[in-house]
Amino acid sequence: MVEQQIINGMKEISAIVGRSEETVLSLKRHYPSMPIRKISHVWTSERSVLLDWWRRYAMGEVPEPEAETKRRGEKGAGGTGEK
Repeated sequence: MVEQQIINGMKEISAIVGRSEETVLSLKRHYPSMPIRKISHVWTSERSVLLDWWRRYAMGEVPEPEAETKRRGEKGAGGTGEK
């Protein structure tokens, strides 16, 4: 079995993706699917998962979250249950 390398700290995460800490945090706000999260006040991720997400982001394969939100909102449109 291959052990996953855990990345701890925003400094290490930003170094891996080659962007500033501010840019990484901005991307996380814009793309909630970005595979980083805070555990006990420390940002963390799995290296291989983060690099795979970053590759898809760089290739334009990560969907814009606004498009997903709009689609979900359209599904909910309809009757109001009026009598």
